[in-house]
Amino acid sequence: MSTKKMRRELSPIIDAVGRTLEGISAGRGLDFACSKDDTMYVEVGGSNKMCTFKMWYDSAVLGRRSFVKVQVNFVEEICTRHTKGSLKSLASEWGDSSREAEKARFLFPEYEEYSKEIPFDVYGIGEILSEKSRAMITRKGIKARDYLDAFFIRREAGIGPADVEECVMRKTAHALDHYAKYRRNMEAKRGRMEGGVPFSLGAERELLLTEIDGAEFQRETEELARYLEGLIGRFHT
Repeated sequence: MSTKKMRRELSPIIDAVGRTLEGISAGRGLDFACSKDDTMYVEVGGSNKMCTFKMWYDSAVLGRRSFVKVQVNFVEEICTRHTKGSLKSLASEWGDSSREAEKARFLFPEYEEYSKEIPFDVYGIGEILSEKSRAMITRKGIKARDYLDAFFIRREAGIGPADVEECVMRKTAHALDHYAKYRRNMEAKRGRMEGGVPFSLGAERELLLTEIDGAEFQRETEELARYLEGLIGRFHT
């Protein structure tokens, strides 16, 4: 399919997703408008093959304006079949008849909706790690959250990028074939990750729900950066 035809066919799909999110946002006090010309709300890339929607709100926890991000990749390399999962609220641990649940029902009329589990088709953990590794190779700059995700996956699931290397290579090759920006981003990183990655957790630490060993995280991050540098060396753009 030509780029022009793909853009034409995906445009109404993006509009439909945006209208759905407008309805959801209106019912939950989120600030969102499906305007492709306003990058505060909608970012379209890769000839419409990728779209990011941002629904804004004032966070009482963080004390600043933040957003819920919904990103849709319409053309993607998938290595494994999806699996079944569920989205659980932090409140689901309380139990329906607990004192905490009763207090929450009294204070927040929307509690019932936000506390129930929602079934989802989801990526398996290997697919998630493969996509995260691909992003670390092709994303512009370096994001601490990528390395945090890889750190927690290794800690909880016992796997690292080397365990899913074939899938990482497939996804990276696909991304490089379809997006010029990813080719530019990877070239900018080539030869610069061998000594580790220069970042601090910063704002990401505020979002962590559990403590981590800083020294262990730093050590694993440096090892991962060197490994990814090796993968970059196997691509020629």
